[in-house]
Amino acid sequence: MSKKISIILLLVGLLNISCQSQKNDKTNQINQKNTVTDLLKIDFKNDLNTLLQHANYASVQSEFSEYLNSFMTKEVDSFKMGEILFFSKYKVDDFEISNNSYISFVTKNENEEIIVVHIRTNYLGDERLNYTNLKNMYGEPELLSVENSINDLKGRKNYVWKNFKNNYSILLSHFSEGNIVPVNSKSATKVNSDLIYIVNNNVIIDYPNGQKEGVLERLVKRFSE
Repeated sequence: MSKKISIILLLVGLLNISCQSQKNDKTNQINQKNTVTDLLKIDFKNDLNTLLQHANYASVQSEFSEYLNSFMTKEVDSFKMGEILFFSKYKVDDFEISNNSYISFVTKNENEEIIVVHIRTNYLGDERLNYTNLKNMYGEPELLSVENSINDLKGRKNYVWKNFKNNYSILLSHFSEGNIVPVNSKSATKVNSDLIYIVNNNVIIDYPNGQKEGVLERLVKRFSE
């Protein structure tokens, strides 16, 4: 009889350990989801696999080169950039609407180190919000879209902070593609959009024909036209 009781107690103990382990795993997953990662502090060489655990990602072609891969997520609330917070929804008249912002980690090949952090953030309110925050952190940037350039005529304002830290640069492109008309209001609200790139200065794109091009060079050229 005592042998049977011992076996039952053993099974109960193993069940409790299993349940506790599942509870801890669930708690860790919740904690990971609630973690807000500062993109200015990530380790480009080593943090990719850890970052991929904090949100749901799709593996897609990079926005700025068909020869680069990227891991893209629309769960941007999991990230910030210094004092800059990112949000996945607009709030209009107490309604929350998905804003299609995204963050992607660009690599040469899957599971390699990050070479570019690419952000698209769509937001309402102060159109100079992200520009001002970056300027406060890193000083006056270089203006890329000069007067009467194609970008300038399209209403885009493009900037670069070269070497904001050793071997890394930040580009910002600001524009607007439309408005939101609140349900209970006659006035429209302007939608602001920023493309932000945190770039490893030394990374190059290898083309099939043997040509090579620096990623920073490519982006600076694109936003200077």
